[in-house]
Amino acid sequence: MSRNLVERKPSNSRVIAPDPDQPVGKNLYIDKKRRMIYMSPYLHEALYLPKFDYKKFNRYKSRYLIVAATFMILATAFDAWFHWPIWSALIITVALWAGLEYSFYKFQKTLVAVKGFDAAKCTPTVDSVIAPDQRTKCYLKIVLYILLGVLLVFNAYDQHYSTIIIVACWAALLFCLYTAFKLTRMLMKSPKS
Repeated sequence: MSRNLVERKPSNSRVIAPDPDQPVGKNLYIDKKRRMIYMSPYLHEALYLPKFDYKKFNRYKSRYLIVAATFMILATAFDAWFHWPIWSALIITVALWAGLEYSFYKFQKTLVAVKGFDAAKCTPTVDSVIAPDQRTKCYLKIVLYILLGVLLVFNAYDQHYSTIIIVACWAALLFCLYTAFKLTRMLMKSPKS
């Protein structure tokens, strides 16, 4: 008789992110069937998010970052190159934001609703920890978020941008620091091996 001589390491039940594209964030849960469930604030119901929609959902999840970056780029370009007022960049940015919100709403309508979902019995993805093989990537993300925020503020002062752009850069720095803090907190919860 042959026996399996391979020693298995005990699995940590809190490590639930083996897929690098798996979304993590507010209103996202993993149920007992290991399915990704999104509690939609738009539709006020639980929606099953299949693996093949992870990338699309992650793009929609970063829509506010896209809108903020678009506003900063357009406001800077319109001011420096065309000498247009800042409200012209704001109009384009609001139109982009409305389009992304509508698109996200339509995407949610295509997802399957989960009946009888109880969030208290599920694991929030925010409470999940980083898999041991993703720790180096997480360290890099933390450093890059901090560098991005600091460089945005430094560049705004160096280029003598208007007060609105400088305030937007400081807001971006705060967002970058908050994101780095969240990643650090998740990293501290994660197993080292």
